[in-house]
Amino acid sequence: MCWNGPITSLLSIPLSLLPPVRDTSFNFGSVDEEIFGVPIPIMALVADQQSAMFGECCFQTGDVKLTMGTGTFLDINTGSNPQQNVGGFYPLIGWKIGQEVVCLAEGNAGDTGTAIKWAQQLDLFTDAAETEKMANSLKDSEGVYFVPSFSGLQVPLNDPCACASFMGLKPSTSKYHLVRAILESIAFRNKQLYEVMQKEIHIPITKIRVLD
Repeated sequence: MCWNGPITSLLSIPLSLLPPVRDTSFNFGSVDEEIFGVPIPIMALVADQQSAMFGECCFQTGDVKLTMGTGTFLDINTGSNPQQNVGGFYPLIGWKIGQEVVCLAEGNAGDTGTAIKWAQQLDLFTDAAETEKMANSLKDSEGVYFVPSFSGLQVPLNDPCACASFMGLKPSTSKYHLVRAILESIAFRNKQLYEVMQKEIHIPITKIRVLD
């Protein structure tokens, strides 16, 4: 496995600056003694979504994990081959254990928990646990929709300039409709991610694990 020469050349990044792929559990050196008083060894390197995939036992090709926190991250195990796509899903190395390298394809939506927190700051509710009851008190959102894009829209539009907005507001719109629209927007974005993954990543899905 090696870095993409044409891409690094296009971005004027010398290949010599990029590290080799090492085992996830590896002796990467030590933290400088001046920081903590002792040279603490660094024995593993793993990012949040990769560790979540591993922790959810998504070990087989086609295993999928959906994490909803500040943002939403949908990852699929693509086996030993990185998947190159144009719709917004990007390839990652999940982990390396010995000779086994497991790759992932990931798509994300930037504003999930962010939207809930924003609504709370507007005093639409005092506790996030209230939102379920508020949403279920209505038959539907009465045509009110929310675009959760405080940090732009990622997959599949990939528009960093997109702004968050409500649509379909009427004199009868209440905070209950707004809360329901916000919750529905999270579901809609998850569906978008799933549909793009199915379109771009031609790997049969074996299971889906959902966590926060």
